[in-house]
Amino acid sequence: MESKQVSQSAKNPKILFVSPYIPYPKAGVKEDNLDYFYYRNTFAQGIFQIRQMHSWHPLHYLAQNLPVLSVVLENPEFEGFTSEIETGEYDVVAITFTVMLSDRVLHMVRWLKNSFPEIEVIIGGYGTAIFTEQLGIEQEISEYVDHICTGEGLSFMKAYLKGNWEIDKEIPYRQELLPAENSVFRTHIPLFRQLNYVASLGCSHGCEFCATSGHFNRKKIKILEGEKLYQVIRNQADNFPKINSAIIYDENFLDNRVEVLKFMKCMENDMDFQVRPFLITVFSSLHSILKYDIEELIRCGIGTIFIGVESFDEEVLNRMHKRGGGNVNELFEQLHNSGINTLGSMIIGWDEHDHINVKEELDLFIDLMPTFYQIVPLHPLPGTPLWKRMKSENRIIPDYKYEDDGVYRNSFKYRNFTQKAIQKHVFYAYDKLVATGGPWPFRLFSNLLKGYINLKDSKTEVLKLRAQGYRKMLSQVAPLACISGLAFSGEFRKSWKKTIKLFFNEMPVVASLSMFTGIILFPILVAIYIVSQIKFYISPHGDQPDTRRIKYDNSVS
Repeated sequence: MESKQVSQSAKNPKILFVSPYIPYPKAGVKEDNLDYFYYRNTFAQGIFQIRQMHSWHPLHYLAQNLPVLSVVLENPEFEGFTSEIETGEYDVVAITFTVMLSDRVLHMVRWLKNSFPEIEVIIGGYGTAIFTEQLGIEQEISEYVDHICTGEGLSFMKAYLKGNWEIDKEIPYRQELLPAENSVFRTHIPLFRQLNYVASLGCSHGCEFCATSGHFNRKKIKILEGEKLYQVIRNQADNFPKINSAIIYDENFLDNRVEVLKFMKCMENDMDFQVRPFLITVFSSLHSILKYDIEELIRCGIGTIFIGVESFDEEVLNRMHKRGGGNVNELFEQLHNSGINTLGSMIIGWDEHDHINVKEELDLFIDLMPTFYQIVPLHPLPGTPLWKRMKSENRIIPDYKYEDDGVYRNSFKYRNFTQKAIQKHVFYAYDKLVATGGPWPFRLFSNLLKGYINLKDSKTEVLKLRAQGYRKMLSQVAPLACISGLAFSGEFRKSWKKTIKLFFNEMPVVASLSMFTGIILFPILVAIYIVSQIKFYISPHGDQPDTRRIKYDNSVS
């Protein structure tokens, strides 16, 4: 969609980068339609379930790399948003959003243009996929905005500043995104933090359900690779010396072996990262992971890999060009035995699924014992090939609305399921994952212990250092792992007893202290869980993301 051109006098504008306003609709965990990363990956784990809050990273990334004065306002209430504008300081307001928040964006831009018509309004993000359809609200939104960015944001904003404000200055590149906060369920009590980096946008693989691939027309836009990525990580890690893990956002980080090996050389030569240890989480496909041996993954500093299993059905995999050889069960086992954790993703509700084989596939996924997990119903989003196929087959529901979109809402007609039936299968899998493998502290602990035992006597220095790092991490997670057997029973209790016995044999002193600490923590965690649940139910809005306001002054005279 073409931008509306508005001429400006040559001056430095002040930009407000803002996300849609809160509060979001109050919903229990099973009904939470927004689910911004938190809860899902540790679903059904009771007192061990994590509240994981991420920032709207694109807003900070843009503000840090544009030669103007900017303010980032995350998750404001609507009154807070209007108050910020009413200061009279802003020339430009840029809003990022997702499809399901389109109605909020309409409310914001309508108020903006009616109240301050001189302010230029820009919108961007994955929510701009709505402009591939004609359902009504996207036409209303376009009436109140001056520019629509449907692709990579930084290049768009630089071109906008040059064309509309005669600003064409280069400033030092920054990527200093806010750490992700991982807290005790429904609280702000911190468990651990993670640094965040964006290495690329989009994906060339082109899975039909993927919003990322669809949004960037099946292209991968590289932002940071090799030595440059390492240097950005190194700089930010110096600013947060107590944070020992990071997430690299790249849909298939391990795809480009040449650049990954450059990155690996930097990571393995960084003794601080080896000793801390500083471990990274990456996203990758089975095909790409198989380009490396376990030692190379460890030398890269990789501690967790997000693996899109998605399905075990050959027809589904062939249609998505997934797998590309290799045994997924063997891969998960090899990674876990080396102390590398997994975040497995599974999608159910494919046309090939019925009530019998979907349960078989879920059981196969559960047997992988992923450290963290994600099971979601098949869900077409506007702009994706899956949406286009469902639309051509007349399977999008007649009363579809953007604001009602979400993984647990019905947007299309499954071939063999109702929405209620598909959700029943999802929650069956979540419950069985915990019943068989326990909560994340135990899964993480078990992998670290196996990795420590298997690597501690290695003749390779980098592997011995990783084993020492695992030992440090074991002492941190062990108290929670030790009491996980008190919180869950059944089939899981057998593996818990076996692993704890092995722990006592390997590290008797650490194990004894961990068990003692865990027993003290257990009633405290139970009390926190009960109180936080009560607070959720009696509060008018339940859980909400944090509101943040940060100013960035990169203006160049």
